[in-house]
Amino acid sequence: MKQLKVPWNNCHSPSVVVPSANVPPAMAKDPLFVNKTTADQLQLNIFQPIMQRFVSQQVAASISNGTVTNAAALLRHLITTTVNFRSTQVNSRPSAFPR
Repeated sequence: MKQLKVPWNNCHSPSVVVPSANVPPAMAKDPLFVNKTTADQLQLNIFQPIMQRFVSQQVAASISNGTVTNAAALLRHLITTTVNFRSTQVNSRPSAFPR
């Protein structure tokens, strides 16, 4: 699995934050926005455990009597090409949301 390069695109990250001035006033006061964590925590606490569980289940389902029965499906995830985007390290300027 290829890793995203920091900062994550369109996310609150350790390198670039999403300031409250860049979102509508009602959203800036919402507890989900106020208590947001960085995108790396989303990757560590949500995406990686899901992927580890998914891969473990696929491997277990592909083994029968000690023999791999579906090698092509397992290898497809290793050789499939994906593209990751890299965004800027510069914070956006405040938006034009009325305050």
